[in-house]
Amino acid sequence: MLIRLLALLLALSGTTLAAEGERTDLSGETVVDVTQPKDLAARTHRFEDRLKKLGFPGRVVSCQGMVDLPAGVVDGDHSYGAVCKLDQGGEQAEVMLCDDNIFNHFAIKANAFINKRDAIALFTDENCTGDSEDTDK
Repeated sequence: MLIRLLALLLALSGTTLAAEGERTDLSGETVVDVTQPKDLAARTHRFEDRLKKLGFPGRVVSCQGMVDLPAGVVDGDHSYGAVCKLDQGGEQAEVMLCDDNIFNHFAIKANAFINKRDAIALFTDENCTGDSEDTDK
C-alpha cells in the first residue's frame, strides 16, 4: 500500500520513478560517503521535505549508505542518494532516494534495488546529477 501511494504521488507530480539502470560503474566520478550525523540528519530532513511537497503523508524514519556526488567545481552542484526507511501509518518500506542542490532533481526507486554503495551512487548519478534529463516539478 505504501509503495502504491508513493508511485501514485510520483506519477501525479512528474517526479522520476527510477527503473533498473544498465550502468555498473562510475569511472572517473567522485563519490563521497556522508557519515557526519549532522549532515545525515540534514539530508534526511531534505528528503522528507521533498516527499511532503509531493503529498506523501508519512515520514522518513532513517537513511543509510548516503553518498554525495559533488560536481567538482567550486560552489557546484551536489547530488545525494541513500536508502531510506519510510513510515506511513505504521507501514514501513525501504526506498532509494536521491536529490541535488541546484537543478531540483528528485527520484525514488521503490523496489528491486541493492543497498550497496556502488548501486546508490549509480542511481544518484543516473537520476539526480546536473546532466540528468528529468526534474521534479
